[in-house]
Amino acid sequence: MSQIIETHANERSTFAVDLRFYDESGLAVVPNTLNWSLTDAVGNIVNGHDNEAVAVPSLSNQLLFSGDDLAFQKGESKLVKRIITVEMTYDSALGTDLPLNDEIIFFIDDLMLIPRP
Repeated sequence: MSQIIETHANERSTFAVDLRFYDESGLAVVPNTLNWSLTDAVGNIVNGHDNEAVAVPSLSNQLLFSGDDLAFQKGESKLVKRIITVEMTYDSALGTDLPLNDEIIFFIDDLMLIPRP
């Protein structure tokens, strides 16, 4: 199920997203593998962030976005949606290397005086 972050990022600023994962019993898990991508509302990759690997996943995995990661793309205006797609594997009582995929949605607020390329 997609998760929506209530706090908005500011255009071309800095924004951190904390990723934590839970198994089918609600217990926190450390991913075996963790990859993520950043896209706009129609699926275009933003700033080359396609299938990025987290080298050493942990209980809390922070993604940091800034500058061009939070820039408006051509044709976007006002309130812009970004989607982090996460693909990971984990171990639990049900088995090993189980897949878990999810989406995290956040929004970028338009700052009227920030110049656009």
